[in-house]
Amino acid sequence: MEALGCSTHAHGRGELLHDLPGASAIICAYAAPGRARALSNQPLTALERAQIEARILALETEHHDLDDIIARLAHDPAQDQLQLRRLKKKKLLLKDLIARLRDQLIPDIIA
Repeated sequence: MEALGCSTHAHGRGELLHDLPGASAIICAYAAPGRARALSNQPLTALERAQIEARILALETEHHDLDDIIARLAHDPAQDQLQLRRLKKKKLLLKDLIARLRDQLIPDIIA
């Protein structure tokens, strides 16, 4: 399946908005620099909005779960610090993805 708004298929994990068929005004955040582009300036349909909101909810749940795991592991002095840093980095990436998705829900206002 071709990613929306980009011309590459090699995105790796956490493909942002690639599960939204026929999306409008969606930008692929994983496209190579200079390749990300908006499909159109049309507002999101109700289905697209619902799909984005569902994705945000799933990412927020994963973010909260990671927060709990990190808190538990931080109290264990024998815990591998590299693993802990990786979990923290993943948590930050999830936070960024959530912010990007929320930005998709806000319509652009031409000033």
